[in-house]
Amino acid sequence: LAVMALTSTNAAQRRLGQHWRQLHLFCLYTAWGIFTFSYVPIALGGKIVAIAISAGLIGGVVLRWLPGRRPSQDGQGGF
Repeated sequence: LAVMALTSTNAAQRRLGQHWRQLHLFCLYTAWGIFTFSYVPIALGGKIVAIAISAGLIGGVVLRWLPGRRPSQDGQGGF
């Protein structure tokens, strides 16, 4: 989260360019992974639940990164 905070200024966004979004997505996914493995087992009572949720999250990220699964760039929404 510190990396996200340090690079959230307009100047940092300009310097990083397109890599700014990639950096923030990586940090966001990392934070969600840490949250899943540290809090979910406590809240829901088991590592099996955390593993299942993590597998779902990882599967979603993999599907998002597959070619042909990007949203359209024309501003009309959709895939």
